[in-house]
Amino acid sequence: MNTNILQDVKRKIEELQKLIERLEQPQQTEEKKLGYINLSEGSNEDKLDRITEQIAKYKINILSTPKDSQLVRCALVSELREKGLRYWYIIRSMADNYDEAEQTKRYVYLMSRKDTIRLNFGVIINRYKAAIDLYNKNLNNKEHGNN
Repeated sequence: MNTNILQDVKRKIEELQKLIERLEQPQQTEEKKLGYINLSEGSNEDKLDRITEQIAKYKINILSTPKDSQLVRCALVSELREKGLRYWYIIRSMADNYDEAEQTKRYVYLMSRKDTIRLNFGVIINRYKAAIDLYNKNLNNKEHGNN
């Protein structure tokens, strides 16, 4: 009878050890849908800080076409002038074929034409929101096996 109790205790200890090992293993982090950053507070520069932080963290490309690239670059020049270049580097680096020297050249050229640009911050917000929506749609498709 004592051997049965000892065997039961031994079996329970082994089960507990397996459970502890499983719980100690790093859990797979489930990807979750992204919300838009807070766009109601702060200056456009503050908003860009938050946008670029999020897109860099999740590697989100807001420039799906060359036209998007041109529009966002123009909006940055129009809104922030030379301060916009650091944001442009972050935004553009998420897209394919990033070449910092080439992007600097293009941005500087637009700076020389800044008085003719009539785009505003809304262009950036539009592209940002579309990219977040696409990220969430792709995430949803992946969760449901619709790749």
